[in-house]
Amino acid sequence: MKAERSRHVVLVVPPAVERAGEVWASIAPGHGPGDHTPAPSVVVVCADHEAAAQWAAAAPAELRAHAVTGLVRSAALLKEGRVGLLAGAPADLAALVARSALKLDSVETVVLAWPETFADSLDALLAEAPEARRIVLSWNPAALSDFLERHARRAEMRGSLALGAVSGARYAVVSGARREAAARDVLNQEPDAALCKVLPTPEELAERAKAGQPVVLVTAAQLPYLQAIATLRPIALPGAADRAQDRAAALRARIAARLEAGNVDAELALLEPGSVGQGVRDRREEGSRRGEGSGRGADQGGRAREGADRADRGARDAFARGGRAGGGGAGGAGAGWGLDKGEEGIGKGGS
Repeated sequence: MKAERSRHVVLVVPPAVERAGEVWASIAPGHGPGDHTPAPSVVVVCADHEAAAQWAAAAPAELRAHAVTGLVRSAALLKEGRVGLLAGAPADLAALVARSALKLDSVETVVLAWPETFADSLDALLAEAPEARRIVLSWNPAALSDFLERHARRAEMRGSLALGAVSGARYAVVSGARREAAARDVLNQEPDAALCKVLPTPEELAERAKAGQPVVLVTAAQLPYLQAIATLRPIALPGAADRAQDRAAALRARIAARLEAGNVDAELALLEPGSVGQGVRDRREEGSRRGEGSGRGADQGGRAREGADRADRGARDAFARGGRAGGGGAGGAGAGWGLDKGEEGIGKGGS
């Protein structure tokens, strides 16, 4: 049994973590970490951060799985011996090796998760784990023949996939986190759509096509596999802007329905005076004060102008009365003085 477990294995399955259940049976018991060892017993090399997170989520709890999504945190957990299964992209695992945080020569099993798209970047990394058992997941082992010869010689081959277009299919590329929401979008658009809940094998896709053209949701890393088994046509899914408009329309409809019902006392009671009603009143009062201040300034300016006009009219009337009196009194003296000055100026001008 021990010799059987130490042999390299190639599992031919579609590139989806939910299709890799045989991996867990291959590494446990006997290869699952029990004690807190300074190095993980299993390292899963996968395409990217998203795939690493999927592997960590799918792993049995006793394996103490961790996905490398941040080098500092992963290095700290490895140093504390808290990781039994480590999943990460080749570049991230190589960075941990360079920091001496990951000791691949102590690893018992290396799982290579569908390396068809990144096999060329694995030579240096796998050279650090020459004694580790290889479990290679592949959907096209013929394309990996040279790689398997270098890193998993005489591996046991389990399973097969008949590549070639078996039917037409519609597809959309979505992230793993958006998969369930995207499936709802598809069914909202087409309630009778032949939606594939998991990434199908060629046989499953052909069977599904009997009920109508299948719809398959894939990640970017899974798309090459789907292209190898189906003739594809993209399907349009609502974008972020469309979803925002739908939410706004639904909210407006709810508000309109509540207003029509007329029972809004509870909602109004939730409004804090300081945040809504009082703020409106404060702005109205401030505008009123500004208006009153402007009005007072205008009234004062108007009264000052009226006073000046009355003083000016009084002076002109006094001047006119003095002139008619023939120079008598103060008014007459002022009038005569003005007349003399005027004649003197005329005389100077004439000479």
